Amino acid sequence: MWDAALKRGDARQIGVLSYLTPLLSTLILMVTTGRPLSWNIALATALILGAAVVGTRAR
Repeated sequence: MWDAALKRGDARQIGVLSYLTPLLSTLILMVTTGRPLSWNIALATALILGAAVVGTRAR
């Protein structure tokens, strides 16, 4: 799927979307294990989303 996306889509946007993979996997783990949101997960979420926003800015 990654190869097909890079061949057919905008590589910059796909790269930015790849930032969300660790965030989504962490959220799925939190939901399935019932663990609460901790400050370090919240900080990591903010950093990941901040990097995605910075990555989408046009130069």
